[in-house]
Amino acid sequence: MSGAWRTVRAKARAAWEAQGGRMRTLLLHRALPVLLGLIAALGIFNRVVMPRFVRQGEEIRMPDLRGKTRPEAQQILEGLSLSLRDTVTRVTADIPRGVVIDQDPAPEASIKTDRGVRLVLSRGREELKVPALAGQTLRFTRLNLGEEGYAVGDVVRAPSREVPRDCVIASDPPAGTLVEPGRRIHLLVSDGPEGRYWIMPDLRNQDLRLTAERLRGAGFTVVIDDEDPFEIRPRRVEATIPRPGDPMRGTGTVHLIGG
Repeated sequence: MSGAWRTVRAKARAAWEAQGGRMRTLLLHRALPVLLGLIAALGIFNRVVMPRFVRQGEEIRMPDLRGKTRPEAQQILEGLSLSLRDTVTRVTADIPRGVVIDQDPAPEASIKTDRGVRLVLSRGREELKVPALAGQTLRFTRLNLGEEGYAVGDVVRAPSREVPRDCVIASDPPAGTLVEPGRRIHLLVSDGPEGRYWIMPDLRNQDLRLTAERLRGAGFTVVIDDEDPFEIRPRRVEATIPRPGDPMRGTGTVHLIGG
């Protein structure tokens, strides 16, 4: 029994090995075309598809575009088969608006053609718009101008019946004007209806009666010295008290001396 059993096992193994060899041969014949197709597809992918992603273009030196305007820089890039990717702006006080101040890639860097370039353009001087200050108190105006980047210039006071005392009447430059940061803003501030002081103008050689009417219309008390109610010939102002250039408080008294 043992000898016959060994013979049967040997025949079975030989048949199995013969069948396995035929199967391997069959699989090899079927798989070979598939492998060849994959190799060919990989070659096409490397030659056609990959260059679009890795930008296998010609390497050149990046030109220096600083100091050029945007149209000039774009023309140079297009001549080198480079494209303008995007631009950003930056405030600069000493470089005109629209001029290139920086770039990516940097000048002289190795770069492949068809690559995008990023430019930084000058925005020029920063300008601020003078705010509307009329009607605000002087204290608030000082704080407001300082916080917004301005400097308070001269403060001149003048009487006003419409604007409350210590409130702004007007500014120089006026509201809405574009100015550079740190610009001095001069203020005209109300001294109230009476005012604290005036500077006496020079009224000499003006018509005496017409000058008196104007002063009274402005709220001053006018005294004409040696006035002659029967005088027919027009008279001129020879002198005034206060004298021209003298400070005078409120709407006080003005003496006109005719000549």
